[in-house]
Amino acid sequence: MDKIIILDFGSQTAQLIGRRIRDMGVYTEILPGDAELGEVLKNSDVKGVILSGSPDSVNGDGCAPDRKLYDSGLPLLGICYGLQRMTVDFGGKVETLPKQEYGRITVTLKDAEAGGAGIAGGNANGERAALFLKGFRPSFTAWISHSDSLTVLAPGFREFGTTESGFPAIVIHDTKPWFGLQFHPELTHCENGDDILSAFTLGVCGCEAAWTMESYIEETRASLKAQTGGNPVLLLISGGVDSTVTGAMLLSALDKEQVHLMYMDTGLMRKDETKTVKAILEKLGAKHLHIVMCENEFLAALKGITEPEAIHFDFFRASSSLPAPSVPPMTTVEAVKIPPKMRKKIFAMVQPAAIPATTSAPPRLLYKAVIIVSELTHEISETNIIAERDKISFTSFILIRKASRRRTKKSGFVLYI
Repeated sequence: MDKIIILDFGSQTAQLIGRRIRDMGVYTEILPGDAELGEVLKNSDVKGVILSGSPDSVNGDGCAPDRKLYDSGLPLLGICYGLQRMTVDFGGKVETLPKQEYGRITVTLKDAEAGGAGIAGGNANGERAALFLKGFRPSFTAWISHSDSLTVLAPGFREFGTTESGFPAIVIHDTKPWFGLQFHPELTHCENGDDILSAFTLGVCGCEAAWTMESYIEETRASLKAQTGGNPVLLLISGGVDSTVTGAMLLSALDKEQVHLMYMDTGLMRKDETKTVKAILEKLGAKHLHIVMCENEFLAALKGITEPEAIHFDFFRASSSLPAPSVPPMTTVEAVKIPPKMRKKIFAMVQPAAIPATTSAPPRLLYKAVIIVSELTHEISETNIIAERDKISFTSFILIRKASRRRTKKSGFVLYI
């Protein structure tokens, strides 16, 4: 099945890019911007790669993609930061200017018809460039949000559209299937944004629109059954959209007696939220719903803390033992391999005071239990674990901190709560 890889550099809209393309019938997989891509790029199903935006600057702490990406021969589409990253990586210049571009702005194609014909007649990228340009109107409104601007294009790139401020908005490489946009086609603010993404996905990459959510659900159900066998499965559930959808999928795919849902009332919930969550989960068919009332422990640990940034450190130091619900040994759904750089980032954010940084086994245990919360709804994207740590850390990490572990030939890790 054809798919597009999206490299997420911390963009607020990386998931939205994926949604737009899936709506066209093409599967997308979102990976961290600095993920190791060697094995990924060998997959013949991968037809193209999109480099997302980012709140970071390419001149600062912004991360760079695996260099193997540029040698893959695959079509690349850089959006905002993604284009700036490609520009800097190949000798162009990106600068912070006094007048920054933000909000709705008019983008105008620069001799699009003549330019497309010129490329088509001069080099190997001409046909793909023409396919890409079919997605654009001569002039349209787009949404721009960046503090840095392209001031010098990298060698080999040509400008095909400009903003009303005169900066490049659409660029295409002369010989390689590389394209760049300095605006966000995934946003509804952008006129015919879907046509632009379609021109890249269906036109340039040649993807077949054969993916549907229904087929994905059936494949996921089969995968869950194969991974879990007849073992009980524990899901740490918050009652939010992501974990509730995951819970519903588990209840749908597996024998309901296998599925154990654990919810923690920290005392920080909205009025009657626990009752509401309980009713929803029971309506979904949950047979084993473990509600842990731990208000006293959480409020005691938070007493006197007024600085939000200190919570991740002080809370774990102060937290006392939590009640141990009576549940059987649990197997976790098989987790993805996490790149070493990402492993360090996640570990640094969770339990700096609880486990020495040199310990290798506990982080793997943490990841396997946390990934199950977002695995089904986010296509196993490790960056989502970081982005959602505030939502799930107090329910997941403290619980796992108290878990013992042992290896088994069948499932790798078994958690005992």
